[in-house]
Amino acid sequence: GFQRRRFAGSGDRAAIGELFWKIQRATARIGWHLAQLDAPSSPRNTVLVALVLMERQASKLPHLFSADNAHSPAPLNATETSLVVKLANRDLMDPAMADHVALEWPKWLMDDTKAGLGDALVTELGALLVEAPTDVRINPLKLPDRRMLRDKLAGRGIKGHPTRLSPYGVRLEKRSRFEDLPEWKSGLFDVQDEGSQLAAMLCDARPGMQVADICAGAGGKSLLMAANMQNKGRILALDPNAERLKQGGERFRRAGIHNVERKLVTERWSNRSWRGKFDRVVIDAPCSGSGTWRRQVDARWQLTAERLDHVKETQAILLEKARAMVAPGGRIIYITC
Repeated sequence: GFQRRRFAGSGDRAAIGELFWKIQRATARIGWHLAQLDAPSSPRNTVLVALVLMERQASKLPHLFSADNAHSPAPLNATETSLVVKLANRDLMDPAMADHVALEWPKWLMDDTKAGLGDALVTELGALLVEAPTDVRINPLKLPDRRMLRDKLAGRGIKGHPTRLSPYGVRLEKRSRFEDLPEWKSGLFDVQDEGSQLAAMLCDARPGMQVADICAGAGGKSLLMAANMQNKGRILALDPNAERLKQGGERFRRAGIHNVERKLVTERWSNRSWRGKFDRVVIDAPCSGSGTWRRQVDARWQLTAERLDHVKETQAILLEKARAMVAPGGRIIYITC
């Protein structure tokens, strides 16, 4: 959209992007209000609800929706003006909302989720409605202390603080671009959620081990495991997605890691030649993805029961492959988000 609207300055683009993601996080609640008021669920109506109930800008709408210049949205019509008046006395959260609406959760998943989370339901699902933080991780091969990274980034105007649990992480105060930073180009750090950092640490990969990462993706966990192995031993990184493996290769090169062997596999790959060979077999299994939903906000509406059933079958297949690949006395580490 922005490619076609080059008249929008960087400030405008940032504000529009922020509003877009706020709307994405409130899709079910906005739809609920429109349904209550018998208003069509159109893009304009969705934005009106967001501006009135989330941004509290009802008084500014005549100015925002004006014909002052060629780029302004069309003025509000009588129906839209009536909708704004009705919205003015409402709050985004309403006690009459069902749980799945108030918590922005797929209705068909709600019973299972309640059974799994119990009294923690509101706290846990509420946490997924808050914008995800940006965590970065030092490369232990090149930087011994995350406080050094924190100070280097602070010197470039990027503020952060050490992560609470991971000894390698720095949590940034806001999202930033890193591609042009010399610290990024020289592989001193990479982007990785604190949870993924902890998962990679708990794999307990040690120097000289043989490790299989059988859902390697773009190599996030392999990066930290390889660093903890001090580049000694081998990690076999498998994935059926060539683009993700290519991204991993670029990250390994930047980090100075050379004990990772990347291998593209088909969806139904054979592990015949790798039986009983690995001290650690790591499965970061395909799953519902619900643990990523505060970062990939719209993914919650794309998951279907059929897709979840397919994922369960894949998980069982991967676990069976891992069982055959692990060496006697080795470990299988099974991870989902």
